[in-house]
Amino acid sequence: MPSSRPRLSSAQAVDRIQGQSFPADADDLVGIELEWLVRSRDAPRPAVVDLRRLGDLEIGGEVDRPRQYDFAAIAALPSVVQESTLTCISNGVGGGLMANAMWKGVPLSQLLADAMPRANVRDVVFHGVDGYTDTFPLAKAMDPTTLVAYEMNGQPLPLRHGFPARIIVPGLYGEKNVKWIDRIQLSATNEQGFYENQG
Repeated sequence: MPSSRPRLSSAQAVDRIQGQSFPADADDLVGIELEWLVRSRDAPRPAVVDLRRLGDLEIGGEVDRPRQYDFAAIAALPSVVQESTLTCISNGVGGGLMANAMWKGVPLSQLLADAMPRANVRDVVFHGVDGYTDTFPLAKAMDPTTLVAYEMNGQPLPLRHGFPARIIVPGLYGEKNVKWIDRIQLSATNEQGFYENQG
């Protein structure tokens, strides 16, 4: 279900990322009266990520304390740096659809613990501003290596990699590492993500 938050104006979107170094691939932005768009290269996902839709990161659903963080607040929390490999689910034997990077971010378990998940939680649903969703079990979300990442190889996330924040979940295929994250929902049911819902 889409968030009911109002869409940000272009000026508000700029304000949201103030104080952060802008990513190196800023040429991916199309600046027309500051209506910034970044194109997703992950077909058949929705083609356009509208940075005006960036708001705070919301954590809700089956929790006792719904939380809301702006991205500056996330970057101010205790962080970790770890090397993780992303592998595309389409990568065949000997294929090149995988790569390592050093990721900096906040353990997702820290953010979820602050929200106080209820005992009935089964899955965690991740929503990106491009309309993409994916899920994995709460136990994997609470793994200390699962991150809300905001840096890659010592630099702010490139736009194509999910600036300003994305999920990094080692051991699962790349499609589970949701980019442009803006909402995390804890669910008591077995949820399905974008690809599962395609049938």
